Amino acid sequence: MFRDGRTTVRVAVKGRLACTSFEMLHDAAIAGLGVARVPEIGAIEAITHGSLERLLQRFEPPEAPLHVLYPSNRHLAPKVRVFIDALKLAFAEPPWRVRPRKAARQE
Repeated sequence: MFRDGRTTVRVAVKGRLACTSFEMLHDAAIAGLGVARVPEIGAIEAITHGSLERLLQRFEPPEAPLHVLYPSNRHLAPKVRVFIDALKLAFAEPPWRVRPRKAARQE
């Protein structure tokens, strides 16, 4: 599923390699085995160095929620509250976002 602004597009994908490891998909893409959908945060270095290229740049994956679980029958320890607040701040905006490179001018 991809999102372009308010529009969501579902894409059926068929492939020979399927796995639950983002690292394996990342490595397979670098090895030239095809296209992979991996979290951008895990591909920053490869994108920066040019071993991977971001495709479909105008589309964004659907948001995935982050949950913090703790016992609700106890008072919340101050260090847990600080941790939760730090997570909220860290994940409010993705600082790892790789900006698309500008295309070279053709003359």
